[in-house]
Amino acid sequence: MATWPTGTDVRSWLGFDQVRSDAASDELLDEVAAAATAVILGLLDVARLPQPVAPAVVGDCPTSIRLAIRILASKLWVRRDAPGGIVSFQEFAIRVNQFDPDVDRLIASWQSAPVW
Repeated sequence: MATWPTGTDVRSWLGFDQVRSDAASDELLDEVAAAATAVILGLLDVARLPQPVAPAVVGDCPTSIRLAIRILASKLWVRRDAPGGIVSFQEFAIRVNQFDPDVDRLIASWQSAPVW
C-alpha cells in the first residue's frame, strides 16, 4: 500500500522530474491528480477499500488504484492540449479514447460485480 497520488506523483510519472517546477503547473497537476482520484473513486466499490476514504482521501491507497490514478491523470494532462479530443504528433493525429483498458483492468478487483 502507498499514499494517494498527488500532483508531485503525477509530475514524476510524466517524467517531469528534470523540468523546473512552477507554481501554475504544480497547481494544475494537483487539480489533475484530484480529478483523476475522484473519477476512479466514482468507479469503485469503496466498501472494498482497506479503510474509509470519505470525506477526504486519506490513509493507504492500494497499488493498483494508485497506478490507475496516475495513468488517468497523465491522460488528463495530455488532454489539456487536445480539448476536442484530437491529439497530433508531427504528421499524425489520433482521437483520444474515452476509456482506458489498462485503468479498467487495474481497478476491476475493487469494483462491485455488475448486477444483471
